[in-house]
Amino acid sequence: MGRVWFLYDHKTQTRIGDGLVFRKSGEYDPVFEDNVPWKSVTVLFNPTDVPEEDVIYWLSYVHGGPYTKRRKLLNGKVAIRSDYQAW
Repeated sequence: MGRVWFLYDHKTQTRIGDGLVFRKSGEYDPVFEDNVPWKSVTVLFNPTDVPEEDVIYWLSYVHGGPYTKRRKLLNGKVAIRSDYQAW
């Protein structure tokens, strides 16, 4: 099972990996051809490895609402944009 969010080592206080996060706030996203808005992420995953409903659940749990964009890519992967909505 892939992790939607990054792993963090509390002992060394460093990020170990980005999980399924493909692009973060302020970065250019080639999938949706835009810059990722503030506090938003695009996740990229293979639905045969990670159930899409699990990804959607965790994105909505952390961001406080449903995802805003979804695109199925030719290689079988799925990209989902989630914008922070828990103001």
